[in-house]
Amino acid sequence: MTDEMLKKGNVSAEQFPERLAVVGIIIRDERFLVVKRALTESAPGACCFPGGGIESGESEIEALVRELHEEVGITSPQPICRLWRSRTHRNVNIAWWLTEIPSDETIVANPEEVAGIYWWSPEEMVKSGLMLQSNLDFLAELAAGRFQL
Repeated sequence: MTDEMLKKGNVSAEQFPERLAVVGIIIRDERFLVVKRALTESAPGACCFPGGGIESGESEIEALVRELHEEVGITSPQPICRLWRSRTHRNVNIAWWLTEIPSDETIVANPEEVAGIYWWSPEEMVKSGLMLQSNLDFLAELAAGRFQL
């Protein structure tokens, strides 16, 4: 099934197997940590908040800590609270976690997963034209006041 088929309404999210994922929302100086996906990843070249799939037997927090370490080398993330839940057009149920990291934490892209690291404002994310739709949906819900950071 292609994204084009989804856009035309030929398939529904229910036709994809359900997957669980977690995303870390990390903010410094009113800017969000955003990664650009490596060309070997799904949605290559797209930008998004760091995170990924929850493995069998993992809690959301365990998956968040693992994914942040795997993608950008963060060694001591502090998950604060789940902000929101959403489901993508590909039946991925995402838990969006506000996460703090120490101010001196070094962030280093794992080149197998991440092609770039950015600190962007919401406006820069939207203007980039590179953000995944689920991330734009998160920003819209934030702007609508559905949750607080």
